[in-house]
Amino acid sequence: MNYGDELPTDRNFVETRCRLPYGGELKNDNTLSSTYTVRAGFNYFKRLHEVHEIDVNVGTEARSVKYDGISTVQRDIYRIEVRSLLLLMQQNGLYITNG
Repeated sequence: MNYGDELPTDRNFVETRCRLPYGGELKNDNTLSSTYTVRAGFNYFKRLHEVHEIDVNVGTEARSVKYDGISTVQRDIYRIEVRSLLLLMQQNGLYITNG
């Protein structure tokens, strides 16, 4: 074979001669995030003798943010697909022949 030649997909090549990965690369990233916020507050307002005002604000807040994720890389996906296709064909009584 020469550089640039199309790779054969016959079973002999796939099973015996192709030891290095060939084909594509599948990257998959999944992320799950969970967030919550809890707030509590108290407001107090008082007017004294139409001259003075008292305004009190008290509060608290709690937050949580959680991330879970996974990242995978699967190489040689074409080889895996060819093997799966050959197995499926074989299970259905179909075979690749030259001629």
